[in-house]
Amino acid sequence: MTYHQTQQIDQALPIQWAPDLPPAPPTIPSAHEASRLLDELRDALDRDPVAARDGVERLARFLRIAGGPQEKSRARGGLAPWQMRKLEVHIEDHLGTPIPIKALADLVSLSCGHFRRAFKESFGTSPHAHIIYRRIARAKELMLTGREPLSQIALICGFADQAHLANLFHRFVGETPSAWRRANAMSG
Repeated sequence: MTYHQTQQIDQALPIQWAPDLPPAPPTIPSAHEASRLLDELRDALDRDPVAARDGVERLARFLRIAGGPQEKSRARGGLAPWQMRKLEVHIEDHLGTPIPIKALADLVSLSCGHFRRAFKESFGTSPHAHIIYRRIARAKELMLTGREPLSQIALICGFADQAHLANLFHRFVGETPSAWRRANAMSG
């Protein structure tokens, strides 16, 4: 089982990043865990499509892990665990600024082409999409924990402006940032 698969299984549906916690030991989830994950996915579909998409990825990985032998026969080519951790820390620390792919590739001593392929193999998405997911997750966190205007949150999270945040937020979450903020402030 790869480091990424272990991380995906152990994460809660809403994206939570905890740099101080060591990765959990590899475990194969039970059928009960898969059932619980399906229930969470049903709930998340309406209120948070990004979290639902992440949950679907976790379930797909669970099914591949539980299947066993075919996972071992798959070709290797992802990032090493130290590279993944280094990239995650760098991305989190630099969300408010542009993060060029070349800089990420240089950080782990890979060519851009090899880095893109290895990143997608390890994280399950392109570097650009991963950065957008992380920026949206940070924006959600700021919307729930503070009273900053959306224009300020957009800049803090590395979006060009409030319109850029609104466009990508609507595309990935399924509603506008202000509507999401209102709905989650009431329920939270």
